[in-house]
Amino acid sequence: MTSLFSSEIFTLGGNAFGGPCQFPFKFASTCEESCLHPTGRDQPSFCPNHWVPYSGNCYYLDRSKKMWKDALSACHKEGGDLASIANIEEQSFIVSQMGYLPTDVIWIGLNDQKNSLLFEWSDRSPFEYENWGYGEPNNHNDNEHCTELNSYYGRPWNDRHCGFYSDWICQIRKGKNAYFN
Repeated sequence: MTSLFSSEIFTLGGNAFGGPCQFPFKFASTCEESCLHPTGRDQPSFCPNHWVPYSGNCYYLDRSKKMWKDALSACHKEGGDLASIANIEEQSFIVSQMGYLPTDVIWIGLNDQKNSLLFEWSDRSPFEYENWGYGEPNNHNDNEHCTELNSYYGRPWNDRHCGFYSDWICQIRKGKNAYFN
């Protein structure tokens, strides 16, 4: 049986892949009949092209492999930061709606570069949720100070050497960029 709903998230300009809206589609357990989110929802009224809105933020998955610091710099150039994950719902969104593949390894903003095993988000948001894989973080060879989503571990987090080349996900927080009205 096929679903009556599209599984993609849509913005004013269509879906995350530049295609037009397809109705109806399901978002946050609600049937949506338009690309515009109703007033009062905690959604940005516009995200930059190819960015996907969720819970008041915009997200972008980039598959041009970079070291963590270069991915962070690329996000800053876009007016954002590497993604910080505040809860299981946000993690689920990233995994289910951002085109995450079973073979993906993706940089997020969590790191312990200032103090080993004292993790913080690169955007300085509170570190209140964690989803480490079994035995992680382990700071293998005293040289793993950045964090990746790694499907090998069932999509939990893994600390990794920051010089590893990986895909990465940027996030623009609501109120932090001119894209938000």
